[in-house]
Amino acid sequence: LLSKHKRVKLPRKTPSRAPYPNYRWFMDLTGKMRVKSRRGMQYAGVTVDDYSNDIQPILLTKKSELKKDYDRVCLFIGVYPKYLRTDGAGENIDAAFVESINKHGTHHEKSAPHWQNQNARAEHAIYRVSITSSAMMRNANAPASLWDESWPYACLIESVLKAFATGKSITPFEARFGKTFDLTKIEPFGCYACQHLKPDQRKPGKNADKGKQGIFVGYAYHKGYSACQILDPATNRISFVPHEQIKFHRDCFPYRNPAGQRWPPIDIPDQVDEMTTLEEGETFHPEHLEPFVLNEVRMQTRSAARAVERQRAADLLNAPPIPQQTSHPAAEGVERLRELADEVLADPPPPPPTASSQYFDEVMMCFAGHAVKGDPDPVSDPKTWDEAMSRKDWRKWRKAGRSERRNLKQHNAFLTLTYDQIQELIAAGVVIHDSTDHLGNPYRYKCRASLKGFTQREFYDFHETFAAVANSGLVRLVVALAVANGMNLHHLDVVGAYLYSPVSEELYMWAPPGVRKHKGEAWKVLSSIYGARQAGADWKRLWISLLKEFGFEAANGEETLLFMRHPKENKIIIVCIYVDDSIIAENWPSKFNALMQFLEKRVEVTDEGTLRWYLSVRYQYNLDKTRIMAYQQVFLEKAAKAHGVNPDLEKGPATPMSEHFEIKAKDIPKDEDVDPELRTKTKSLFGSLLFPAGWTRPDVLAPVIKLARHAHRPTQEVYDAGIRILKFLIATKTRGIRFSALEKDWDGHKRNQLYAYVDSSFADDEPTRKSTSGYLIFLNGAPIGYRTKLSPIVVTSIAHAEYVAANLCVEQVLHFRDILETLGFPQDSPTPIYEDNSAAIAITQGTSTHGNRHVDVRYHFLREQQRLMKIVMVPKGTNDQWADPMTKNLARVKFWSSTSRFMHFAEDDD
Repeated sequence: LLSKHKRVKLPRKTPSRAPYPNYRWFMDLTGKMRVKSRRGMQYAGVTVDDYSNDIQPILLTKKSELKKDYDRVCLFIGVYPKYLRTDGAGENIDAAFVESINKHGTHHEKSAPHWQNQNARAEHAIYRVSITSSAMMRNANAPASLWDESWPYACLIESVLKAFATGKSITPFEARFGKTFDLTKIEPFGCYACQHLKPDQRKPGKNADKGKQGIFVGYAYHKGYSACQILDPATNRISFVPHEQIKFHRDCFPYRNPAGQRWPPIDIPDQVDEMTTLEEGETFHPEHLEPFVLNEVRMQTRSAARAVERQRAADLLNAPPIPQQTSHPAAEGVERLRELADEVLADPPPPPPTASSQYFDEVMMCFAGHAVKGDPDPVSDPKTWDEAMSRKDWRKWRKAGRSERRNLKQHNAFLTLTYDQIQELIAAGVVIHDSTDHLGNPYRYKCRASLKGFTQREFYDFHETFAAVANSGLVRLVVALAVANGMNLHHLDVVGAYLYSPVSEELYMWAPPGVRKHKGEAWKVLSSIYGARQAGADWKRLWISLLKEFGFEAANGEETLLFMRHPKENKIIIVCIYVDDSIIAENWPSKFNALMQFLEKRVEVTDEGTLRWYLSVRYQYNLDKTRIMAYQQVFLEKAAKAHGVNPDLEKGPATPMSEHFEIKAKDIPKDEDVDPELRTKTKSLFGSLLFPAGWTRPDVLAPVIKLARHAHRPTQEVYDAGIRILKFLIATKTRGIRFSALEKDWDGHKRNQLYAYVDSSFADDEPTRKSTSGYLIFLNGAPIGYRTKLSPIVVTSIAHAEYVAANLCVEQVLHFRDILETLGFPQDSPTPIYEDNSAAIAITQGTSTHGNRHVDVRYHFLREQQRLMKIVMVPKGTNDQWADPMTKNLARVKFWSSTSRFMHFAEDDD
């Protein structure tokens, strides 16, 4: 967490993605290796081309030689990069190195201290190369001193086999150099190789050897990968030989064989011509090399690769060990290599396969799918500190705990107590989490000190608990206004937000494990520690006070929606707050820059750039940013995996719920008859469904709400119906809400004009005979407000059910009208409420002959608003009632014809 609390924004002088090869490089080095290589190397590193993702190795005997090897890489590539990004380590600011890059016109970008994510491309490349290199050495049982030969070969394999990151069907090697690498030349590292000797290279005599035995240890990276490196164990020297002059025994690994065993003989032809004479354009294929077809090796995500590694490791650890004598040359380095892998990797690589036929699979599993989107690590986070300390990556967790303590001290979050100062203490723990990037690679271990808020006592340890949480309707309203009126959308994040706000009550807690110095340490809490019941409320007061100090004011009393408007010009800044994340819509750049400077002096705030991700919602722009698609594909895929549904399902149910599905009162079980396991998984399922339904999927809100009423006493039919909805969502996972900038929307309404559709069922809830009300409120063609709710009263006619539903809709419409008026977007005419029941409209106008005395007086509030010209009820045909899906289950044709008016697919948005 030290990195998160101390990071600063990296000055952006370049585009977010390089437009061509060698435009920007990322470079990083590992720590000092525990084993010095046979050539005396002690440090390894990589350079990564931003455009192609091609990786080139760096090997150093000491860090002061970085300039020399960096120049070697540039000479091999043939050009110096325009931009070079590194961290701020000593070797990267060495005078000789800085002078060299300045001499060739390279701009040096240094990432912020403790914030490795700004140089994450190089960090991830080192991680992948480390896995591949370790897998190859374990497979060959090679001595640890050969790591400097496996490292460049691992870089080559990453570049010639990995999918290209931009989505093209070419490898990074081809994207950078414009040519392909012959995959038949990928040989198992450490295998037996016999070099064919030409007649002038042989010793005199009729019985002279025609071949020279050796061990294949990769390609000569400093010679442009044009020659194989063959190690002669007798002399410990490496010779560089063209691939065509070598015959390989891919099932034989000399370092695996016991000492003294003869290498298997290989027949060498008298003439090299039958191996090396090739026609122009022909590619050499050794006769016993199994065809290596990439299409047969399915590119998997990072999480799948790691899962396979762990499973293989578990299987092979129980297998009989490879016979090995302690006097064998590999014995001295095997344990050191294992310790080295434990340090470099979060998890040690798996043991070597038992056959070379598994070698390619092992290597491919190590780096398969790095260029495609991955999922979070399938291995769950540790639940307790003791569990974290029992894992193989315990060093990472221990380091995270120490970082959290330093971070808390820097913020003066606690005061250590002596035994005579100890008061009544609140229990504490740690929240442990392994953060992964979008590729599924772990890049940050979090260990956050947590106060166990459930043990706090109300009115004694805490009072107010409400945090600043904007509802989804306000977020959609801000996005709709921004797109339609040409505003810029920003995403702000406050780093370590809670620690800036002082705690409102006097609290004492035990120091949590992992963060404490010794068992029994006690703290007096000075800042709002994570987990405290009042932490969100304390932060809300601080954050809103800062914004109001700058000049913001609440919009219509909404503390989560603040704005600042220019007194004369049509300029405005709108801030929508969700705890420590905020969306800002503005067309006032100078004031926005001033706001950022003001906030940076008080808290550590970062501008995450244009709004792309917010609370698991993806915001996808078209080219001219006149349309934005909001959908939740990634969240739905995670939910599907959690509940046993295939996340790649392409064909699902035609509708979220069958139009004939109904839950009868007699089918609802009693509390004591419910299976606890079924109840738990049903609640978890509907928790996963309610979130997308309330943010981007109004088309499934009605069936989700209807089923969620029975989550506490579910039946198997209720659970199966929920799974059907999840399958429908997965099959349509790129469907969402489109925000557009048009003078008139799809329904013919002008820009920034509110309108709504309202509908109701009649006595459809069989256990209570209440009706279901639903509405859709539109702004600029997007449904910014929608709701499905069981009517609070039982009515005796469909007209009264529609009347009650209209009243529910009008309450939200008036709230949106007042907000728009405050923000400077007044509604010049009454807001139209489209209703398909003429009797309900007549009741609103006071001209109905229906008996209305049994309808609660509060529902006649609707008449008053129509008299004040704030709303107007407009008749609409049943076939044009787009709120139908919000109240009832529809047949396939009716469902898609209704929802396609306000729901769209991301791939349909150019």
